[in-house]
Amino acid sequence: GAVMALVATSKCLFSGSRDGTIRYWDLEGGAFLCRKAMRQGSEVLALSLSDHALFSGGEDRFVVVWCRNTLVPLYRFESSASQSLAFSSVTQVLFSGGIDDTSVSAWCTRELCQGEGFMSRSDHNDANSKEWSLEGHLRRLIRLQTVTGDRSNRDDCWECAKYLSSLLEDMGATTSLIDSTMSEGRINPLLLAKFAAPYPGAPAVVFYGHYDVQPASGHWESDPWKLTAIDGYYYARGATDNKGPILAFVAAVRDFLAETQGKLPFSINLCLEGQGESFNIGFRDSILANLQWFANTKILLTSNSYWIHDERPCLTYGMRGSMDFTITVSRPGENLHSGVDGGACAEPMDDLIAILSEMKDHRGYCRIPHFYDGVRSLTDEEARYFDEVEKDTRARVMEDDRGTKLYLRSDLEKRWCSPSLSITSLSSSNTNQAYSVIPKCVSAKISARFVPDQHPEELQGRIRQYLEYEFDKLSSSNRLEVHFEKIGDYWLSNTTVQSFEIAARAIEKNWGCPPLLVREGGTMPVTSFLMKTLNCEVVQIPLGQCSDNAHLPNERIRVLNLDRGRNVLKDFLLGLRSILHNGDVVNQELT
Repeated sequence: GAVMALVATSKCLFSGSRDGTIRYWDLEGGAFLCRKAMRQGSEVLALSLSDHALFSGGEDRFVVVWCRNTLVPLYRFESSASQSLAFSSVTQVLFSGGIDDTSVSAWCTRELCQGEGFMSRSDHNDANSKEWSLEGHLRRLIRLQTVTGDRSNRDDCWECAKYLSSLLEDMGATTSLIDSTMSEGRINPLLLAKFAAPYPGAPAVVFYGHYDVQPASGHWESDPWKLTAIDGYYYARGATDNKGPILAFVAAVRDFLAETQGKLPFSINLCLEGQGESFNIGFRDSILANLQWFANTKILLTSNSYWIHDERPCLTYGMRGSMDFTITVSRPGENLHSGVDGGACAEPMDDLIAILSEMKDHRGYCRIPHFYDGVRSLTDEEARYFDEVEKDTRARVMEDDRGTKLYLRSDLEKRWCSPSLSITSLSSSNTNQAYSVIPKCVSAKISARFVPDQHPEELQGRIRQYLEYEFDKLSSSNRLEVHFEKIGDYWLSNTTVQSFEIAARAIEKNWGCPPLLVREGGTMPVTSFLMKTLNCEVVQIPLGQCSDNAHLPNERIRVLNLDRGRNVLKDFLLGLRSILHNGDVVNQELT
């Protein structure tokens, strides 16, 4: 319908039409994109904006109040006329008038801004309303189904990024939404935010998180898109991975600003991406194109992993690297029939099984020559960390804690410090899995993990050379292909620097015990990329427990962990004041 009303900010535009539709247009990222359409119920004749609300006047004389963060309607009330609207930010009064009425109506909006989806600026800065504020924001983020790769959820991903952007702006941050188009299509925006210290050359702390989530498939005991509190836990998709920890850090920054009275000794940057569950597509290019946001970064802080059990907090100081590749054996032509050609041809499945069987022995030891070369030896200090983990878990198992696994030091070294190779799936052109069909093409997916100081390029060459050697031994007429896909590098922090000690003290202060220092067998390539690109230390403070079910049905996070995690992160920032100040960094190794 014809456009009857327009109202804009520097970042967005709202249009009202005769068809009763209000459209939200995003002006950031160099594009002019309609992100959402809302229904007014009648012709939209007037629009007005406050800091936190959108007011729309309809031909039916009703005014609708919309939350600017969530774009959901909060209130609807009747006015004598609503063909023109004006809002006073000083008095918080909305004025309405029309051509059929000579009067002007005035509406006090302060009480209207206490409803669903709305948090006033004073709410954001109230350090005493921890549980209510944090839970309220988390509840709103959970509603947004920010599943990566599902185009039907793209609007929710944008709403989530905009909500976080508004939340941080209300606290005083400068923000930017980076929109990108890759070969895969348009990707979810990267949100950059900065709380700048008031002097040039200030050191910076960068927090990384991702607001996108995994699909909520499987059997859930509650609605995965509605935050549900049960027995001291919040259940929802994204509660622990990673919306909960993101908001815990945002709350910690608010508390830090309150304690320092807004006088920042160092800058605090947030880097929140929307492709964290989708191979970080576009992330590297976006960071490299916006390096000015990360000037003088000294510490990268993340909270995107979990304790190794449910009772004792951890500090994660390293992860293995990963290398995924596919082995394919094929023959020309079509699938064959086992009753016609069985035993009379070189079957691709036989060849694949033959070379797979040569990759590992019955104990799981990889037979590829030099696969274990270059592994960094465990230091005496790390050996003590591992011994403490074994001692701690052994004591809990002795207490009959059924939720605790016993981690022997030898097992930890295999999980965290040694390379591994796993055959994770097999597929074939026999898509119906019929007994009598000989597939013309078969593939195996392999997940390899490598550790400091191994080089993935060298491992690739060794793996390819070995597979080709074993295949040549078969003298097969079939064809072998080895395709390496993505590589994620390892990372390893220096646990002797003062920033790491400050994190450990913050954890002990809030939990009453020192953290276990752990590595992980998984891979987080975004951490290694940022660590190398920004040339900074990494501190990873997990908030969640091992039973949080990240990526699984009934994902959860304990309320206590979220609340204490907020305090841990705040105390960590407060502690950094002693080593990050006046543009200098005192971050030498402890003696």
